Amino acid sequence: MTNEEYRVYKSKRTSVKIEILHEAGNCFLYKVLNGMNIGYIGQISKEELHDRWELINE
Repeated sequence: MTNEEYRVYKSKRTSVKIEILHEAGNCFLYKVLNGMNIGYIGQISKEELHDRWELINE
């Protein structure tokens, strides 16, 4: 696994954090790390990721 698979982002609007698990083309697979939906796994586009989330670890 590469470091890219362990990127953590924080929502620009709430305190929710997500971890990027995998990148495939223009989409990312992510896992919610805290909040009401903890453990939820979903998919997000590159545009939405950069619009709504900010990277907190590099």
